[in-house]
Amino acid sequence: MKSLRTPIIIANEVRMHRQRHSGTFLLVEGLFDRLFFNPFVDRSICEIVTCDGKENLIATHEILRDFGFPGFICIADSNCDKLQGCTLSESDFIYTDHHDLEMMIFNSPAINDVINAYANPERLIAFAENTGATIIESLQGACLEIGYLRWLSIREDLQLDFKNLRYSRFLNKPTLRVHLENLIISVLNNSSRQDLDIANICDQIEQLKQITADPLDICNGHDLIELLKIAFSRSIGNHSRQSMESIERSLIPAYRMEYLNTTQLHQDITSWASCNPGYLVFA
Repeated sequence: MKSLRTPIIIANEVRMHRQRHSGTFLLVEGLFDRLFFNPFVDRSICEIVTCDGKENLIATHEILRDFGFPGFICIADSNCDKLQGCTLSESDFIYTDHHDLEMMIFNSPAINDVINAYANPERLIAFAENTGATIIESLQGACLEIGYLRWLSIREDLQLDFKNLRYSRFLNKPTLRVHLENLIISVLNNSSRQDLDIANICDQIEQLKQITADPLDICNGHDLIELLKIAFSRSIGNHSRQSMESIERSLIPAYRMEYLNTTQLHQDITSWASCNPGYLVFA
């Protein structure tokens, strides 16, 4: 559902809130981002504002910048922007280290805490023995296969629809391995793009794989959550099917400030604060 809060409305909200808040405004895409930053932000010096999506965030940034509004900083998921070379070159518009915040969490010790909390230890060992890969390697491998198709869609403007995918149609649940051709068929059907040639898409994906790129820039956090949900209910866990929200919420408290401190994201935020005296994000 399209947000009723337009960029102009959000920008005006921020400007009006300046009357009661003299500190920093941290603008983020959505609720997950707010929940991620909440534990790390000193609310007495920094107020978090959600913008209901990346497009709104970018447009709100432009409006506030044109107003000459001081003390605001935007943080966006990189998505495929880095891969496509189309990031904004603005010191007050900062991107996540990897595809999104979920993938930053995946690239930290926090993911092990979440897996250990949900997984059955015996099934976790059996999974590695049966597949020849750790659960971390398998999750990344599956995300990567789907991520290449997502990247190809953006790169070639295929306008493929990945919403509400049924992962069971292309995923071997016990091993978390993706059947590429079935994945492509599922996405094409979901997008009403039966006009596209499956073999040609497979070839294009193979060509993409020859490009040097960080796998964590290609992997998508939404796919990670779906795969974790399947893993915890089928591959390595003995829980009932976990909801998307419950898994997302379990990722956030597992991520600590000491992990954030080592990231480029933290460095960029700190650099922005040093160039904008009187405005801080972290205490």
